[in-house]
Parts: sequence; structure tokens; C-alpha cells
Amino acid sequence: MAHHRLRDLNLTEFRQGMRVLDVGCGYGRELQRLADLGCTPVGLDPFAECVERSRQSGFETHQGYAEQLPFADSSFDGVISQVALPYTNDSQAVSEIARVLKPGGVCYLSTHGIGYYWLILSQSRKWQRACYALRCIANTWFYRLTGKKLPQVFGDTIYQSDGVLTHLANRVGLEISEQDTRHRFWGMPVFIYSAFRKPVTAHDRNSTATIEEQLLKQVQAISEAIHVPPTRVENVVHDEVSRDAELVDLPS
Repeated sequence: MAHHRLRDLNLTEFRQGMRVLDVGCGYGRELQRLADLGCTPVGLDPFAECVERSRQSGFETHQGYAEQLPFADSSFDGVISQVALPYTNDSQAVSEIARVLKPGGVCYLSTHGIGYYWLILSQSRKWQRACYALRCIANTWFYRLTGKKLPQVFGDTIYQSDGVLTHLANRVGLEISEQDTRHRFWGMPVFIYSAFRKPVTAHDRNSTATIEEQLLKQVQAISEAIHVPPTRVENVVHDEVSRDAELVDLPS
């Protein structure tokens, strides 16, 4: 499986100061990559050992599940997830990602395709691995038909397809801006790399304009009290609001 190795997620869109969530952060490898870009990384993982190791590395990390993210609405400029979706209820997880993303925010994730499990079946020398692959395929089919997973003895792992990911994203208002299924085995995707973007709505633009107007009124009152020309204060406030809006790709 050497030539089918999982590649790093593309983080080039994330800029200094952005708050980015890693769903399924493990020991914090991707959090370190985000920190190196000047971002403010936040990790989430269901396993206490991973959370503790990540915290020891100095990262803000929370224990929890992708289906119930313990964060406020629109609280992140970006979200990443490296092969965590196959171990979740993917419909709920994508819905939660959409909820915590700010308008204009982007989510980069990688998942297993069905080719990943056919690859295991064809190359594994251990019957346990072959059984694991078969039960993951069966579990996915059952889950897509019923919305439920098989009893855990049969495995709770599922795979995704590009069509399923597009459907999950669109139903919660996310747009697919990128999808790469080039890693294939027997014509089936081994890994799927996707980028979801939360569009900026007219309501979001109006909210930003309203905030700017309120700030200008407040600061203008202060400027009169301290005898600073209003135009000077307005320029300062406009620059600050524009800088914040740029972080989430809102037009200033």
C-alpha cells in the first residue's frame, strides 16, 4: 500500500490569526502545522490519551465527538479533519462542521473510499484484516440504507464516496470547492480529499455592515469627547472591521 499513502491536507488557505479546528486531532500533528502557519489551532478528539498528549504540546484540545462539537455557532475560520469521518455518523458530523464554521470559512478533510477496503482485501495476508475490510463495506451499505450501524462486533467504520460527501455538504448549505479522488485501486477511490466552503449570504453581509455602523456611532461619540476629528476615527474603525472581515472572506 506504499504508493497509496495518505497525503497531508492542504492548509495554504489558512492565514495568520485564523482560528482553525482539527476534528480528530490525535496527538496534535496537524495542530503543529497550523501553529507553524500562525493560526490559532484548536483540537478535538474522543480519546483521553490523545487529548492529554496534545495538551502537553501546548495546544488547546477538547475531548468530544464530531457529532456534537462543544463549540458555539460560527466560531471557527476553518476546520480540518484527517480520516476521522469514517469513524463517525458522517451526516451529523458534517452538519456540526457547517454549524461551527464562520461564513466564508473552509473545511479540508480526507476520508476513506471503498477502494481502501478492497485494497486491504487484495493485499492482506491476515484473515483478521480481510474480515475487517469486509465488515466495513457491509457496515457502510447497511448504514446508507437504514441510517444505523451494525452492532459493534461487526465494526462501526464506514467509507465515503464523492457523491455522498457532496450530498452531505449540500444538505447543510456547504459548497464543494474541491474534490480529489485520484488515489484509486481497481478504479475505486482509496482516499478522497475534499474542501467544503460555507458561503457568505446577504444576511451575513448586512450583519457586518450593521456592526460597522454601530462601532462608528460609538467611536464618534468618544471622538467628540476627546476632541479627535471624526474622519480620523472612522478610518481607524473601518480598517479594523475590514481586517476582521477579510479573515472570513467577507467583503469589506
